[in-house]
Amino acid sequence: MSDHSRLTCTLKAITDRPLVALALPRLALGLTLSSALTLLATSLPAAAQTTSRPPAAGPASSAAAKSVPTQSAAPGTTPLSDAELGARVASVNGHDIPRRRLELLMSSRPPNGEPDTPDLREKARQELINRELVVQEAERIGLTKGADFKEQVEMARQQVILGLYLRDFVARSAVTEEQIKSEYDSLSKRNSAKEFKVAHILVKTESEAKELIAKIKKGANFADIAKIASEDTGSKGDGGDLGWKAPGNFVEQFSEAMIKLGRGEMTQEPVRTQYGYHIIRVDDTRALKIPPLEEIHQDIARRLQQLRVDKMISDLRYKAKID
Repeated sequence: MSDHSRLTCTLKAITDRPLVALALPRLALGLTLSSALTLLATSLPAAAQTTSRPPAAGPASSAAAKSVPTQSAAPGTTPLSDAELGARVASVNGHDIPRRRLELLMSSRPPNGEPDTPDLREKARQELINRELVVQEAERIGLTKGADFKEQVEMARQQVILGLYLRDFVARSAVTEEQIKSEYDSLSKRNSAKEFKVAHILVKTESEAKELIAKIKKGANFADIAKIASEDTGSKGDGGDLGWKAPGNFVEQFSEAMIKLGRGEMTQEPVRTQYGYHIIRVDDTRALKIPPLEEIHQDIARRLQQLRVDKMISDLRYKAKID
């Protein structure tokens, strides 16, 4: 793999890690919303915020485009009114299917999918009719009365609300070009043009870390101790091995200690981070060229936005009463 490819993969991986801190998702305050930005892009169609007509003969007026608070209408379209969205597109055994539902289904198709045409809209309408028929039959035979069904409905409701909130949050906290450039400069400095094959042992207390360091110095096997004592379930099975990583993958305290080590060296004192105390060993190093900003611009933007989402969740948890 080329140097550019390795670092690009590294920076892509960063966006998938909660708080950009090691491969320790379980320790990141339980933030299973580390995939929040992916959810944001996939859990709700764009029409959840604004819905458009089928392509019209002429372009939409600028006033209509400006009327949408978070998203402009697509070229050649105008937003539908609440009355239009509430109008039915079909009735199934007396149960109306509103136009809004059809628009949501249309907006959920892939960006590179079929164009919005009357034929496709009719197919979508028939799909909604089929769904309604199955739903009515499921209700008739009692499948919607169980506790599991109610919990699944609640989980689906939460996902919809979560998607709406995240869209709003991202719109209110957009990442600027200056912030992206600053982060790129910071990553470049922290990566020090090197990649490290690194392993670690994570424990809860400083005294335990010191005891393990003493054992390793006396000849105990690093990997064996990691398998027994490490709190990092993501790496302990591999003897603490984290693979090849650039310093930018890790929290600052970890990366600063790591880059001071030579091949085969281990930290002589525990390294403290928000996750606990680490014993770090560098097995090898290799040169790593930093790709130009243009190649990783979107990766950095996603990383910064993810960090903001993580902080938002952390703040909410801090203020909440959780029993």
